[in-house]
Amino acid sequence: MLKPVTIKNFLSESDCKNIIKFSLNSLTLTQAKIGMGEEKLNKRNSKVSFYDYINEFPELKGKILKEVNNVLSIKGFEINFSKTLQFTEYKENQFYDWHTDIDGKDSNYCSIVIQLNNDYTGGKLEIINEGESITIPSDTGNLSIFLSENNHRVTNVESGVRYSLVTWLSLEKQKEYKKTFL
Repeated sequence: MLKPVTIKNFLSESDCKNIIKFSLNSLTLTQAKIGMGEEKLNKRNSKVSFYDYINEFPELKGKILKEVNNVLSIKGFEINFSKTLQFTEYKENQFYDWHTDIDGKDSNYCSIVIQLNNDYTGGKLEIINEGESITIPSDTGNLSIFLSENNHRVTNVESGVRYSLVTWLSLEKQKEYKKTFL
């Protein structure tokens, strides 16, 4: 089982500021929904926008895939990466309660969170892994990878505004993959 992994300083502070500035100036944020489009403010209260960040920041995809490959090191699987990322904004008193990013039937998905700032209090990303609660460091520019089936949450933001980029990837078995023993 993949334990949650955090890559420190994945993006520079300058990169993160540019992404925040672009997102706030160019995108329309809407109330985040759950599952099939339900608004449940007692479960998830934040604003989001989905955008093809790879067009605006072309180096981002290569950097993410490099780190994912380093962490996963799985032979016989193809990584299916979506170019669309979710920009998320949590203002004071906003949060996302315990949830998983998949329905539990398919464990070949990973969630990726890029922390874009840390000038807020609260708003901690917490993940349950093998019965243990792990708090992910919220340093600017960190990238975290974890199985989408892991229960996780973002705690209530007490002050300031928390920004992050989120994406998901699937691991699909290669049909023509030959196993070798060396």
